[in-house]
Amino acid sequence: MKKHKLLLPLLLAASTLNLAATTYQWDNAATSSSWDTAANWSPNGTPGEGDTIGTPLKTGAALVNGEKSVYSMDIGSAWTLRGTGGQSQLTIGAGGLIKSGSGTLVIRNDNALATTVFNVTTSSVTLNGGSIAFGSSPNPLTSLYVSGVTSVTSSSATLPLYVLNATLAGGLDNAGTVGLHAGPDGTATALTVGGITGSGTGVIRVASASANKSSTLKIALGSGTKNYNGKIENGGATNSLTIEKTGTGTQILSNANTYSGGTTVEEGALLVANASGSGVGTGEVAVKNSGTFGGTGIVALAAGNAIIVDSGGTLIGGDGETLNSVLTIANDVTFQSGSTIRLALGAGGAHSSIARTGGIWSFASDQSIFFDNISEGAQAGVVYSGIITGLASDPGVDGWTIANAGWTGMFSYDNGSVSVVLNSVIPEPASVASVLAIVAALAACCVCRRRSTR
Repeated sequence: MKKHKLLLPLLLAASTLNLAATTYQWDNAATSSSWDTAANWSPNGTPGEGDTIGTPLKTGAALVNGEKSVYSMDIGSAWTLRGTGGQSQLTIGAGGLIKSGSGTLVIRNDNALATTVFNVTTSSVTLNGGSIAFGSSPNPLTSLYVSGVTSVTSSSATLPLYVLNATLAGGLDNAGTVGLHAGPDGTATALTVGGITGSGTGVIRVASASANKSSTLKIALGSGTKNYNGKIENGGATNSLTIEKTGTGTQILSNANTYSGGTTVEEGALLVANASGSGVGTGEVAVKNSGTFGGTGIVALAAGNAIIVDSGGTLIGGDGETLNSVLTIANDVTFQSGSTIRLALGAGGAHSSIARTGGIWSFASDQSIFFDNISEGAQAGVVYSGIITGLASDPGVDGWTIANAGWTGMFSYDNGSVSVVLNSVIPEPASVASVLAIVAALAACCVCRRRSTR
């Protein structure tokens, strides 16, 4: 009986495997270049959704018409796929798209967008060598969707994206160069990524050959924390790249970046950890309701640009945990009413801080300050000196409040620095009610005892 119980799951598992899967290579032997022509493939036939496409035997372009699905593509040389007809769809399954070796794999429209729509969907992209060009300058892809991770593993590898709407939902792990190219007639393009990781060799840039092109990099990180050590740049003196952060996750940018289109933090956190330059390029920074911006790095925007923290937005010195870390800002900062400054406190007066090195800073009259670790290591009666430094004048600390429930304190200003002393914890209303109930019960007991002794 035990053998039969073990055999059934094995048979079920085996049934999920495509035992008849074939690896097809492009041979381009027929007079046409159609994907659907069996003679164009080796072995003779046409790839299906359980099959793999390997390195082509000949480099002639394959024409994709209609909907095509394969399990994977593993390409080791140059090749071109062109979407033709009214609308084409290429779907690559669980095996994903892998490119190695030299040469460029080009997946593009055959004609202008007005006559051809070509959409590409894949579970993952792994670029180990050479280049994968999604689209081309005159013939961009309509859309690209990658559900898993897009990984550029080699510093010499390039991933040019001529795509009007590209989504790398599983995130981008980049050690090479990712280029965001404008669409026809300079149409702005957008790349949405589920967070970015990668080494210091990685570069993300607007890569259009002509000037005055703009692109948007949308970091839609839904959870967790990702750290990118590479660079983000315009890719040209008059090009412009903009960053938008959405999703509740935390994205860290650990290098100096030079993009100029500005940064908007809609949700979650965008933190900088650069040691020089500016972690968020040179454009304006807008911290919206539900957004958090800050970190342990340096913000040095172009002259005249500023950081604006809206109501519900937060500027954080540090990462929320690390003590003795500093966020350095060299530009104007405006805190709207309802905004929050967030710092970490520890034992012995240790804390994270925010340092002003330039610009005009305007605080809300009722500025709210939230302290991380306040219940774990903060001490009442201890002076936390220099939580904000380099100020030109008293920011009006008399009206500032501590946002942590149950805590009060006193802020002070002296010689450019703000300090705080925490008072004892105020009991929560429920705790006060409990204490009063206990006192009332004890009083009742005392009355009863007095009556019983009479």
